[in-house]
Amino acid sequence: MEKERFKPITVRKTVIILGLIVGSLDILAAIIDYSLSTHKNPVVIFKFIASGIIGQSAFTGGTGIVLLGLLFHYIITFLFTTFSHGCTLK
Repeated sequence: MEKERFKPITVRKTVIILGLIVGSLDILAAIIDYSLSTHKNPVVIFKFIASGIIGQSAFTGGTGIVLLGLLFHYIITFLFTTFSHGCTLK
């Protein structure tokens, strides 16, 4: 019986998979920590992230600002993952 050969995973797929894993675990840890330490709604975490680009008006925003904060979080995560992965390549 012949062994199945696996195709090597591409750099792009590696960065996408690791970015999603790292970003999800990071934001999950932030939500759990914030919720347990303040007993408040952790949605302010995403507003804080969005405020880095939008400014103080992000804290008065609604769902759109929260989603923008989530998007920025994953953009930062993917940039960091790309940089970190690039440093490990020969």
